[in-house]
Amino acid sequence: DDFLAEEELIPCVTLFDFENLGHLDPDVSDDVLPEKSKLRLPLWAMKKWALLGYVDMKLPKKYGIDAREALQADPLQHSITETFYRTGKAVVDVLEESVTRTAHYLKKKRRPADHLDALKREAEQVRISLLNTYTGARLARTLDWALSSVGEDVTAFVNNLTYLERRLYQTGARASAQFHEWKWNKNLQRPRKRQRIQ
Repeated sequence: DDFLAEEELIPCVTLFDFENLGHLDPDVSDDVLPEKSKLRLPLWAMKKWALLGYVDMKLPKKYGIDAREALQADPLQHSITETFYRTGKAVVDVLEESVTRTAHYLKKKRRPADHLDALKREAEQVRISLLNTYTGARLARTLDWALSSVGEDVTAFVNNLTYLERRLYQTGARASAQFHEWKWNKNLQRPRKRQRIQ
């Protein structure tokens, strides 16, 4: 799960020149990747680069303000990727740590870091949005279907769930089926009252 989540491409801007990395930007003909180059790196690479203060990390579009507003407006119909929650949490964790380290770097270089406060606030909004989405209407619907769809064909519903939601649904459906089986067996085993012979 972590490997899949960390394949997400994260936009960033380099904070200084990099020797021998010009190949990362198709617009660069030189071997040097210049400062302020815009790149998209997988999250696993971004973790190291951002935490070392080499790049200024940005949020992917699917966690941006427009996507968050659409998700909050209709969480049941908004389609999200398999690793949406896990990737989102990892992005926010790295982003918050990156903001802290980048602010420290820019302070040493006496460069403005005002944009980092906005980025930190936005990271917090993403965290809140992920939590609200996971624990809100989508979770309620998933649990409702898990507990009330024993014996029904729910393929269309399950296909629209993320991997995490699907696992939650399967656990709930299994528990519900076991409860119904237990209740059925309990009723079968209940001793009948003996009739008195008068």
